[in-house]
Formats: sequence, C-alpha cells, structure tokens
Amino acid sequence: MILGLEDFSKRGIANVFHKWLSEGNKEVLYEFAMTPDLFDASVINSDASARVILVELLRGIADNGLLANLHKDRWLRHISEDRIPTLPPALRDKVQNS
Repeated sequence: MILGLEDFSKRGIANVFHKWLSEGNKEVLYEFAMTPDLFDASVINSDASARVILVELLRGIADNGLLANLHKDRWLRHISEDRIPTLPPALRDKVQNS
C-alpha cells in the first residue's frame, strides 16, 4: 500500500487503514525510524508521559512493525550502549523487554 501525505491529511491515518483493512487486506507492517533523542534520559526523567509514549511505541513496533537500524548498524549500538544504560532502572527493563 502506497499512500501520500494527502491521504492522511484529508482522511486521517485511522480512516485510511480502516478502509484498507475493510477491503480484505489483513496484514499491515509499519516501518519506523527513531532518533536517539527518544531515549534521552534528561527528557525521559523529567517527563512521565515521555516514558509511557516510549514504551507504548516500542510495544507497537514489536507487534506490528519493523525498526530501521540506521547508520550502518551504529544506531542499535549507540542506543544499547550509550542511551539505554542511562535510563531509570524500571524503564530500562521495559525498553529492553519490549
């Protein structure tokens, strides 16, 4: 399914995918790219909603998505070696198990 921005702006993402699924298409795989800033401990520690959003985003990707490992695989190393260890322990466990 190839959609342009006009599809989403006119009808909204939920309506686009609802129509697509109602036409008999059963499986949807979303592809995501995330910036390392989503794992920034200074933001996560100061904003409780950011923690919830990060965990829910990762769960959604685990269920229905594919996450790009950008910059010749350096993205994953940077996140797992530099960003995740700085997160609060309870959040770190949720992120690593999502």
